[in-house]
Amino acid sequence: MSNDLALYTTMYPAAERFLSSWYQSVVAQTDRDFDLYIGADQLGPREVFSAVGNEFQAVWVTAPSGSTPTAVRQAGIDQILASANKYHGIVFVDCDDVMHPTRVESARIQLQNSDVAACALEIVKEDGQSTGSFFGPVSPAAIPQMLARVNVFGMSNTVYRTDILRAIPPSPPQGRLMDWFIATAGWVRGARFSFDNRPRMKYRQYGSNTARVLPPFTSEYIREATDLVLGHYELVLSQIPGMTDGIRGELESARANVRLFSSRIAESPHVCERYVLSLNQLPASHFWWDCVAHPALENQWKS
Repeated sequence: MSNDLALYTTMYPAAERFLSSWYQSVVAQTDRDFDLYIGADQLGPREVFSAVGNEFQAVWVTAPSGSTPTAVRQAGIDQILASANKYHGIVFVDCDDVMHPTRVESARIQLQNSDVAACALEIVKEDGQSTGSFFGPVSPAAIPQMLARVNVFGMSNTVYRTDILRAIPPSPPQGRLMDWFIATAGWVRGARFSFDNRPRMKYRQYGSNTARVLPPFTSEYIREATDLVLGHYELVLSQIPGMTDGIRGELESARANVRLFSSRIAESPHVCERYVLSLNQLPASHFWWDCVAHPALENQWKS
């Protein structure tokens, strides 16, 4: 079989200690019919090979010096898409996570009936030990409208058809939540979405994660996350053309809700502290960014 899938990851210095376990999971895939692409973000082949313990074949994509993390990833996507229609899909993985052996195999199957497909995640600690928690399940009926408020299509658990990636605008380099931007752009373009509720990845949760899904959350993190989510809404509403009135209305409504939440926690530290305390007592079954203005806690900041 020809390698008609690309497997893409970005490597950066803070993830260096995780590269060996990541690479072993690549080697262990039941479906090896893919080409590996690596976006080099201040970490070159020599350092990667040293961390992994051996050399391996990959296409290295180096963005211009000073590129943002999003620009590095966009450069990788652009290079794959420029490969003369060689690939029909891109499997995205994070190099600080670990793939289950069937990750690529199941992603290929999902693309038979989907343009954008993701899988559940087994959430593990920094040392790789299980937390006993999972990212998912996701109800098929909730997709894609849930993208107005939360994201389940990350850069570690998602596969995209190249056709849909060609149809959406490039991610703005200043954007911090590239995965959510791309998924939302796919929604606008009418992509077919699916979600595999069987975990196919080990998702590492540790202190420096930008997108946390497990408590304990802190007031400082909630304020930072709220700013990131508001920035996301500004970009998707201004940088993704061709939205239907329905999708724009859902996104604007979600933005208004987060704006209200932001103003309330800024005006009253007590409201924020009470909200965080209640958030940490909810069942540990969060999606990316649902910690911001969580609907189960609206009475705490809308009253």
